Amino acid sequence: VDHRNYFSLLADKQLQRVIQDLFIAGTETITTTMRWCSLFMVLHPDVQEKVYKEIEAVLGDRPPSTKV
Repeated sequence: VDHRNYFSLLADKQLQRVIQDLFIAGTETITTTMRWCSLFMVLHPDVQEKVYKEIEAVLGDRPPSTKV
């Protein structure tokens, strides 16, 4: 396959499926990581306390935000 024409060969539907697969894979990875972290903190209350204190130190009284 000529690499210069590779993307021109992808139909819109194929490209949509690839993007959807990447999104789903990323979502699944994040979900698995969050589950592992939650379980770890349940099993290790000392770690949970450290995480809580760090969140409190960074956020204080303000709610979480994506703005810097």
